[in-house]
Amino acid sequence: MTPNSSTPPQMPVNYAVQPSYVMAAPDDEINLLELTDKFLDQWRWWVGGTVIGGLLGLGAAFVVPPKYAANGVVRVAQVASAVESVPETIVRMQTLAFREEVVERLIKAGQVKPEKRMHGFALWRPNRPSKR
Repeated sequence: MTPNSSTPPQMPVNYAVQPSYVMAAPDDEINLLELTDKFLDQWRWWVGGTVIGGLLGLGAAFVVPPKYAANGVVRVAQVASAVESVPETIVRMQTLAFREEVVERLIKAGQVKPEKRMHGFALWRPNRPSKR
């Protein structure tokens, strides 16, 4: 090359040093049967490691003290009256006074809207949002 030349000198290209991802072989596939066979050849290491790890974890669970403690106090109260039996409760719930008390509580809580009163019964309907 002459000193007055306008082109820079070219470096020779070495194709043998290219990375493997550039020149991938067509048979570059993963054979799962070969991998499984290699893992199964080492089954003693897999089972042994699992058993040893499990035993170490179980031993640590018994040796390491817990980092929490639960405490509680239970106070039992005295009941002034006897508890009502199921048949007595059913009879009480069928009375008119009980039903009216339930309706009055629902009206006070705003869960139902009273319509009119007729012969001791409160006619009511549930409160529903308007469809407007």
